[in-house]
Amino acid sequence: MRYAPEAEAKKSTLVSAREAAAQSNRLVILGAPGGGKSTFVRQLLAQLIQARLEGKPAPVGLARDLFPLLTVLRELAQRLQTLDLTGLSDEARAEALVACLQSQWEADLQRFQGADLADHLTDALTNGQVLLVFDGLDEMAPATRPLVRLALAALLRHYPTIARVIVTCRVRSYVEGATLPGFTPYTLADFSEGKINDFVAAWYQAQVDLGRLTRDKAAAQVADLQAAALRPALRTMAANPMLLTTMALIHQKQTRLPEQRVRLYAEAVKVLLNRWQESKGIAPSPALTAFLQDEQRVQPLLERLAYEAHRQVQKETADLPRTALLGLLDELFAGDLALANEFLDYADHRAGLLVGQGGGEGTQPPPLQEGWGGGKQRPQSYTFPHRTFQEYLAGCYLLTGQGNQRGVGRTYRQHAALGDMWQLAAELGAEELFYNRRGESLLLDLMYELCPVTPPQDATGWRALLWSGKMATLLAQEKIAQDSDRPEGDQAYLDRLIPRLLAIMRASPLNAVERADAGRVLAKLGDPRIEVLDPLQMEWCEIPAGPFIMGSAEDDPYAHDREKPQHIFNIPYTYCIARYPVTNAQFRFFIDAGGYHYPPYWVEAKQQGYWVREGFKSNSDERLRTAPYALGDPYDLPNYPVVGVSWYEALAFTRWLTERLQATVHSAPERVVRLPTEAEREKAARGDNGQRYPWLGDKSDPNLANYDETGIGSTCALGVFPSGRSPYGVEEMASHVWEWCSTGWLDDYTNYGLKVDEALTTDVKRVIRGGAFAFSDFSVRTTARAFFTSYYGNIHGGFRVVLAPITLASVTLGNLTSRQGV
Repeated sequence: MRYAPEAEAKKSTLVSAREAAAQSNRLVILGAPGGGKSTFVRQLLAQLIQARLEGKPAPVGLARDLFPLLTVLRELAQRLQTLDLTGLSDEARAEALVACLQSQWEADLQRFQGADLADHLTDALTNGQVLLVFDGLDEMAPATRPLVRLALAALLRHYPTIARVIVTCRVRSYVEGATLPGFTPYTLADFSEGKINDFVAAWYQAQVDLGRLTRDKAAAQVADLQAAALRPALRTMAANPMLLTTMALIHQKQTRLPEQRVRLYAEAVKVLLNRWQESKGIAPSPALTAFLQDEQRVQPLLERLAYEAHRQVQKETADLPRTALLGLLDELFAGDLALANEFLDYADHRAGLLVGQGGGEGTQPPPLQEGWGGGKQRPQSYTFPHRTFQEYLAGCYLLTGQGNQRGVGRTYRQHAALGDMWQLAAELGAEELFYNRRGESLLLDLMYELCPVTPPQDATGWRALLWSGKMATLLAQEKIAQDSDRPEGDQAYLDRLIPRLLAIMRASPLNAVERADAGRVLAKLGDPRIEVLDPLQMEWCEIPAGPFIMGSAEDDPYAHDREKPQHIFNIPYTYCIARYPVTNAQFRFFIDAGGYHYPPYWVEAKQQGYWVREGFKSNSDERLRTAPYALGDPYDLPNYPVVGVSWYEALAFTRWLTERLQATVHSAPERVVRLPTEAEREKAARGDNGQRYPWLGDKSDPNLANYDETGIGSTCALGVFPSGRSPYGVEEMASHVWEWCSTGWLDDYTNYGLKVDEALTTDVKRVIRGGAFAFSDFSVRTTARAFFTSYYGNIHGGFRVVLAPITLASVTLGNLTSRQGV
């Protein structure tokens, strides 16, 4: 898991999920769809149960006597929505919310035949000896998520000694009103190459243990799948546990893998449908047997059901009530209600694409037919086994146009009006059209319709434009430019799309996650901004000479001791600082120029033993480095900040760029590019008046910076947060990436002016500033400071540069212009 809280950056940025659960009493596990959030918490609870019942060791860091309790939040949502909190006092509202939670737990215990445990649960809550897991905050309607926040706050006030609480949520859904005060957020890291290989080996070892494969056959399968999963085309997907499981399932069945995720989903749907068709002791009627074996009928049915389930997310839950399903199936089965009932009963008993939920409350329908567990109560609702499958099938249904006579384009635009909850379904629908249905011409028409000649006028238009851009990345630009069958197509489409994508980033009403999506699309289509691609064309912001307020005040409740005492620091010269951090594209110039193999750039690294045989090595990697750590998509996109660089690598880049600028513009030798001092960077971020954030105001804002609450979950293209710029026009100064400074670390500011060390010759801990995408809003403040050791480079660390000293109010160096403000 990626370390996300406020603590010093000296701590490891990677901990195991078990360590996170042991360390944090109030924990939020964030992750991508299929990242393993639900699987992990269920395994944790199962191990705790085994410890209690079978005397096995408890998970490390957890007490054996904890009472484990899982709450599926989409089920709780139905209860929360029945509450009328209007006009209640704070105390009465809290009591109602706690009572709602308790009624959900009682119902869950009743359903799982554990009603006799109710008294034990009450005792455990009172004594605090309980582990509460709330799974799937993202599966609730956005309007309902703040109610969970209120309910948890009320619960923890009512039972203040509760030992541990864990909440799971998708990264992009943990924003604004959904965030939980007092909870520590961690983000599940993608599978590394080693973990992918371990998973594949374990998968096929399980097949050997089950007697399905010989050991030799399994070894061959392991080698083949490991090689396939690590191919560039599949590597990103293999990093996701659910998709890797899907790959293994398909590989085991077919000994081959498709290279696109949408083909994997399609193959997985076929595998699960085949399981349905293998009744294995269940005897469906001839009518149902005929239906299940007719792929032309089953697939459209599932697509419609997935679409209806995804629509429910706009309301309160992703589940489809049985009564509503029967009404829909009655229509699809031409009035055969008996067949509709049988289909749902069959789905509940066969592992497949539709899973029964609930049961045990209220009036129940008749018992199931003989041989299917007669007498068992039927589920109250149905859902899909994983939301990603639901979104894939819902995306397929969008391609039908829903009977809309105006076509698929109109359907997509209508769903763009509903917010970004349809973005993944829309993406998968487009990929289905392109990869599985070979509908290239239809995809082009859809792209053009979502990016018409008339510029967008509202959020719906901008979102539709973003979806059009994502579709364009599926095709070669040459293919688009040659499509002259429609007047709004060919190069004219690209000429209006690309600047509008830039406008989404800089000036649209879309949220920060969508603006970041636009930057990612722009990276793949070709970002036109030379200032973020060419190091010789960097934009600079001028910072005037003079004193400024440095550090945090004693009475600042947000401050840490390492930021005190607040003092006046004078910078007696004017300097320029880069508007943005150094990007991958800009750093690539240094790599291609042989910067990693030129000893004069690495004097300090050589002194400390990190330069061997004319190459750089990090402290943890004896191999020679010829580039930053390879972190994959999206971290390596050209308009993203370079990350994974040590202080020595950043220092070498500044020396190379100094030479290039001097050679290009014949500048005086004293005009050098270097890393900023800690004071230079703080002044550039906050101005001279001591403001807490680069922007005006006393509050953090996830729409103005890329930190954990923003929901992006990674670095993003530079320029997504123009409204978060500093008083001097410098952007990305809060969060995004921790940036190296030249300054050696001091524990606080006591006698700072006398003790501060800017020497480059010692292997010391170096100051980092700016926070990072996975850290809390604590790091967004202009005074937040931490450190890395000089040789250290990771996914959260990058850098920007200054041009100094400059004594003129404005200086023009060829194409390099220093500008005051924006």
